[in-house]
Amino acid sequence: MQLTNKENWIWLKMWKIESDIERMSDEYGLSNASGDIHKIVRRRLRREEDLAVENIFSILPFYVQDIIKRHLLLPKLKEVPTLRDMDQEVLDAILKDLEQVMYDGGNYIIREGEPLDMMIIISRGSVLTYNTTSTGHGGVGSGLSNTIGCLTGGDLYGQELMSWAAKSTSFSDLPISNKTLKSHKKVEVFAIRASDLLLIVSEHKTETQRDTLIEINEHGNS
Repeated sequence: MQLTNKENWIWLKMWKIESDIERMSDEYGLSNASGDIHKIVRRRLRREEDLAVENIFSILPFYVQDIIKRHLLLPKLKEVPTLRDMDQEVLDAILKDLEQVMYDGGNYIIREGEPLDMMIIISRGSVLTYNTTSTGHGGVGSGLSNTIGCLTGGDLYGQELMSWAAKSTSFSDLPISNKTLKSHKKVEVFAIRASDLLLIVSEHKTETQRDTLIEINEHGNS
């Protein structure tokens, strides 16, 4: 009887989140994998009755998260000009450090005029973008000009951080965001901080320099 009650409870919980799993799979472009994700979540519920299921991605095993991130984010990273000439190890390190962040509707993600300290890829939902600039001079004809846009699944913002990380060693010259980003309803993004990008790129530079020195020494001793 106890087992039956537990199975009924699991069935009811899975029934409530089934549409969430389908929607997430569709928005990730992984409709064919929804059945496998469904099985994974059900197995976890059998082991952990108090498991919170509001964020499906967060309860998937790390290896499944990595597969999804590679499918979802790697093509976008390869479109960033600074990353086109980088080794695969750099892309893998960035993928590893890209973390899921959820924003409720109406939350500010990045503000215009503030240091741009993260690069984000929108995976679900939509993000409003706008910039406010003064027009006119001396108060005559002056006002505010708003340019409003929208970022949706697959869009990337903050790619100039890659150029900064490739050239800089200091946070004093972080690029400044020229837009404000604000979530419209609930939004999921994958974000990487400027400090993590800088560390990844600097480690890549060190390894490249070391390999070059080794190659020079080998040729010199041959």
